[in-house]
Amino acid sequence: MWYEFQVSAFRSARVGASDALEKQGPAQCAPVSSHSAEDLQLMALAAAADPTAQRLVATRLMERVQRLSRSLLQNNADASDASQASLLEILKSAGTFRGESSLERWADRIVVRTALRSAAKRRAEGTAMWDDVELAVNGSSDPSVIVREYLDRLSEPARTVLVLRHGFEYSIEEIAELTGVSPNTVKDRLLRAREAIRRIVRREQLLDTASGRGGAG
Repeated sequence: MWYEFQVSAFRSARVGASDALEKQGPAQCAPVSSHSAEDLQLMALAAAADPTAQRLVATRLMERVQRLSRSLLQNNADASDASQASLLEILKSAGTFRGESSLERWADRIVVRTALRSAAKRRAEGTAMWDDVELAVNGSSDPSVIVREYLDRLSEPARTVLVLRHGFEYSIEEIAELTGVSPNTVKDRLLRAREAIRRIVRREQLLDTASGRGGAG
């Protein structure tokens, strides 16, 4: 089924993803981590401006923060800025970490809020958010390029829920909390996002068939 393939390709194409991080997704849904006590101590030290603790936190979360920022924002420069801002906010807010979820899940909330603020600022400024370099690639068979192009054609709300649901395996309720909307709104945006992706794929298939590419082989 084409959609299942796109979800699989999207997961494999996430920027900077590693097998270890990939396996962490479902496990992080557990309410209490076996390392929660250590994480609480680490974040307490980071909140006290301990340089070693702050460096450990930044190193541990850097890849995940960058990956999530890039998935939510269309422009590499915006994603880089959002990643830096998110890491600073994570360190600044270290004292608020209570261990009620994993450190990664807690940090995700800050990253999502930061990325959404960046997107809102772009819209308010009327600045184009398209990444000209990536969108200039046409006809590529690389799944990472294909999925990136499809995601970049979605609206920001639709892209956000799709990334959080299928890229980072958040539940509907968790996405609602992260984005500040109701679970029903999340479900509606997911349905619309999936349908938009279907329309894009169908359109691409028709264009390939019309140009003769679809029958090449």
